[in-house]
This record gives sequence, structure tokens and C-alpha cells, in this order.
Amino acid sequence: MLKNQKGRACPVRPAGWRQVGFAPIILIVALVVLVGTGVFVWRSQKNSTTPSSTPSPTLPTNIPAEAKTLVQLAINEAAKQALVDPSKVQIISVEKMEWSDGSLGCPKPGMAYTQAIVSGYLITLEVTGRRLEYHTDNGQLLELCSQSQTSDISSWKTFTTPGINSGLMLKYPQNWYFKDYEPATQKAHALYQNEPFDSQDNISTKDGLIFGEIKVMTTEAIRGLEWAKIKEPEFYNPNSDFWLKGSGIGGGPGFTQDIPTEIKLGSRRAILQRTYPDKSYEFVYPDQITNNYYAYLGNSSNEVLMISLTYDQKNPKAKNDLDTFDQILSTFKFTN
Repeated sequence: MLKNQKGRACPVRPAGWRQVGFAPIILIVALVVLVGTGVFVWRSQKNSTTPSSTPSPTLPTNIPAEAKTLVQLAINEAAKQALVDPSKVQIISVEKMEWSDGSLGCPKPGMAYTQAIVSGYLITLEVTGRRLEYHTDNGQLLELCSQSQTSDISSWKTFTTPGINSGLMLKYPQNWYFKDYEPATQKAHALYQNEPFDSQDNISTKDGLIFGEIKVMTTEAIRGLEWAKIKEPEFYNPNSDFWLKGSGIGGGPGFTQDIPTEIKLGSRRAILQRTYPDKSYEFVYPDQITNNYYAYLGNSSNEVLMISLTYDQKNPKAKNDLDTFDQILSTFKFTN
């Protein structure tokens, strides 16, 4: 049984419901050859603070008004790819550009482009240890031209599960701990945390623990027989009745489950849903947040890969560890 940081059972979830999840910050930039002269440049200071944790962060006032919509589009796209809230995306620079043609400085093989100068912007962002560079015109066109890793992960360990239709691989730092607790199933099963395990089955009793689980379950096991044959389009519909939403869900303290959002996990579509207790009860409390990720595997058993991450949002150590976990997720790959 998965245990919480006091060695007791994890938060009780509604019947038929399992916890899964992540929480991320991704930093992304792209380099591009410019043609023409940049008229305007905005750059963040090296030691500037991370934007506040609002869903739509306030943009710096010195970004030109005509660029703000494009910058916000780039932030939203970077956040979606990084599996994080837009507030976790840092603006590195916004540069006025004159692109030499319709490729916006990011040509693709075999494509033909208008041969005229196109005005736009070069937007550089960072999130979850990666840097992204977006090229734009002056309208709604946004192109991710390049991305690069901003932190060294060469010393990180590799965790894999072979699995049928659900094998996965990811990298994690030396001071994190992953273990496969059901290797005989040949499925993606793992426990992980940011402190050593106390024993084979119990996680650490230390405070400030972040812990979670990777698991494969059928849609029937998650939501009951009625949903045994749910198809992919309905699974990825956040308005589907498959997804429980609102407060007072389940027994005990009742749980609030946020409206799910679609994100990317590796090369696959996925759903992210956040859940937390409505009130303190036994060993769970409202500040104990679980980020849940679900990827529909589309096999004959209607299986779903589920990933969870549970943490105390008021713990001062949580932010750095959540940032690290975001970087772990950015290395995630399906192997089958």
C-alpha cells in the first residue's frame, strides 16, 4: 500500500477513483537567424523573480501592446507542453523582428513561403529547465522554432518499465527514488518520492515529502462498468461525465476535483486533473494537493496510464521539488 509522509495510508479517494499526477515549470528558448534590424528588445533580469501564481500572469508593462497577445499565446502554449500553469513560464526576451520571408526564420524542408519581409517578434521563454523560442508575425501566427535544455541532466538515473503498450522511460536526479513495485505484470508500475523509502512498501516518514505513483488501470476500474468501453474522443472531452468534477466527491472529508485540461505526456495526449480534500480528516488536509495525469492507451483492455504527485502546497521545500519533478516529466517517453 502506498503510504503518506507519516507512514500512513495515502489520501482516501472516491470509490473507483485512483490518484495520479504531476506538477511542472518548463523554461524554453529558440535561436534564430534574424534578417533586418530589431527595433525593440525587452529582456528579463537574470535574478528576476518567477511570475506570480495566477492563471494568466500580468505581462511586463514595457512589452509593446501589439505584442502582448502573441506573448500570451506563446506562454499558454509553452505551459501546455510543459504540463504546468502559465504562471510558471518565465519571459526571457521579446524582440521586434523583420523576417526575410513567410517562414518567419524557421523554414521547413519542402515548404514554399512568401518572398516578402514579414514583421513580427522573437519570443524567448523558459520553463521546467527548458528554453523555448517562438517566432511570430504581427497577427496570430506562432511557430516554435527551437528548444534546448537549460540544466545539466547528464548525471541523472534512468527508470524504465517494459510493459505491453505501456512501457515508459524517464530520467530522474540522484536524490530522487523510483522503484517498480509490480515488475511481474510487465506494466508501468512505480512508486517515487524525494526521500529514501523506509522499507520495501512504506515511503519515508520525513516532513516535506513529495510522493507519487505510476500505474496502469482499465477505465472500468477507474469509473465502473458503465465506462468499460469509453472511446478516446469522450475520454479526452473534459465535459464528459467520465470526469468527476466539483467538491464533496467521495467519502471521508469529500474531495474537490478541478475541471480537467488536456496536455501532452511524451508523444501522447493526456488529461491533467488536480484534486484535494475539502477539509481536514484523519491524515489528509486541504493543502495536500494531488496532480493527476491520465493517458489513454487505446488497447483492447481500454487501459489508462495514470501518474500522480502529492505534495503540501504550503511546505517551503515544495516549489523546488515541484520544479525538479517538472524536469523529470520533461524527459518522459513511451517505449512501446
